[in-house]
Amino acid sequence: MKYFSYQIFIIFIGIQLIQLIDFIIVDAVEYEFDSLTTQFDMRPLEIDRTDVPKKIIVGSFFGGLTRVKPMLEICKILVERGYNVTLIAPGNILPSPDYPNIKQISTGLPIDYREDPVYQDIFYNPLNNNNNDDDNNNNDNNNIENNNNNNDNNNNNDNNNNKNKNNYKQISNLRELFVNKYLSYFNVYKDATESLKPDLFICDVYMNDVCLDIAWINNKPIVGFSEGLLASPFISYRSDIWYNCHISMENESFWNRFRCAIIEPIKLMTELWSINDELNKIRSEVGVNPISTPYERIKNSLFLADTFFGFEVPHPTSPLVQEIGPVMQDEYPILTPNLLSFINSHHKILYVSFNNDIYTTLENNIILLQSCAEAIQQKIIDGVIWSFLNPTFDEILSKSITLSDGTSFTTTEILSNQLPHFLITRFTSQFSILNHTNVKVFLNEGGYTSIYEALYTGTPILALPIEFGNLNNGERLERLGVGITINKMELNIKDILNKIKLLLEDNKIQKNLKKVKVLTRINSYRKYRAADLIEFVMHALTLNSIDIYNLDENNNNNNNNNNNNK
Repeated sequence: MKYFSYQIFIIFIGIQLIQLIDFIIVDAVEYEFDSLTTQFDMRPLEIDRTDVPKKIIVGSFFGGLTRVKPMLEICKILVERGYNVTLIAPGNILPSPDYPNIKQISTGLPIDYREDPVYQDIFYNPLNNNNNDDDNNNNDNNNIENNNNNNDNNNNNDNNNNKNKNNYKQISNLRELFVNKYLSYFNVYKDATESLKPDLFICDVYMNDVCLDIAWINNKPIVGFSEGLLASPFISYRSDIWYNCHISMENESFWNRFRCAIIEPIKLMTELWSINDELNKIRSEVGVNPISTPYERIKNSLFLADTFFGFEVPHPTSPLVQEIGPVMQDEYPILTPNLLSFINSHHKILYVSFNNDIYTTLENNIILLQSCAEAIQQKIIDGVIWSFLNPTFDEILSKSITLSDGTSFTTTEILSNQLPHFLITRFTSQFSILNHTNVKVFLNEGGYTSIYEALYTGTPILALPIEFGNLNNGERLERLGVGITINKMELNIKDILNKIKLLLEDNKIQKNLKKVKVLTRINSYRKYRAADLIEFVMHALTLNSIDIYNLDENNNNNNNNNNNNK
């Protein structure tokens, strides 16, 4: 009986195996057949833009192609999708071959940065460089008597206060410059709004209260834009160079955190109080409600920041604040034959280029030229490309330079390209030069556009900060380990040479550059995300009205039904 039970069990298992094999074979054949005959259709990707508002005004107080280019790059995508974009900014930036379908309304002549006393004060005079904090730390670490430490710290605190007063005065002067232009700019925006009847404003928020005010009084949605996270919420471990503080307060003392979070902002607000009061009086004259800060206009609006995680100090942001940088062009001019020939014949090139609106003292330009010549003479590098603008170019002609080995020549010889290892140009495609493997170090002021192009190509940066934003970026570069800063008030040839050598030879810097290069390239596609977000705001103009209408209608129907039931 037991043997018979085993036989039945084996027969049962055999039948199950046969059925399983048959199922597998038949199913495989059917799948193969289906895969040969099944056809596929594309998922629809287009958005119906038939009834969507399409008129956009883009506003910038300062103008300048370098500053507005990120916004124009995003708007270029919107134009391709059928939107009508007009830029309001000083000067005559447009029309441009890069943006042929974007129009411009000019607010007047651009600021002459070389003649304006406000900018002369900023560019020529000291800015915060946080050296005082470092001095305090050094004093704490030295084995000196307590009384001496206290005296040193008191002196440093006095220096901090003096520097901060100077910084706040410079910021106050900038704000006053804007206030003086408010009425004339307001009229330009008002006339443009009446004629164009825009559906949306994209405002570069830096000193651009007038753009925000015009959008506000016309009840139009606003998309804020800035180079960095200017409108980010208050974070205790994040500060600003304006306050003589580090951008990251993570490792700072309690006193420095308290000073940078509470005391210094109050000092700045006190400095700006009278100017903001004057601006609010002007606002009242043209029918604009007074406010304490322009960011009140966009606290519930989409805000786009041309930056990216990894470059900024990590911190939480509102869902309305979107990092969409680095915004870069897709195409750049190719190198000229002259440039290409020079680059191909040199293998360790230092490239020097400053923003068109940035300048420094005559003495600093001479020191930088001599440092370049010394670097070539000491074989740290073998070539220099320098982009000079006309005013800077002309003012340093016929100056004598003597190197450490006794060799002497004039700046005229350098600037007229008589020396074989120097190439001086008036205009170059910066990205195309940085993208060449023979360009090894980039010396510039630390502007956002230049930094992004250098990081994208993996080029180490020697930053010479000239104004406040440059100082913040200089700290960001040093935190990332991809750049080093030099102080415009204490330029030293030996220090510059040592830092160039460090950028060329330090393995950690090269490793960090590879990491940040990948991060920059991955994030460089996000301008399309920015265009998508702006499109959603435009669509919401129609969607919201429909939703509200339906909601009201449903509520009325429900109320009627309830009344009938009663």
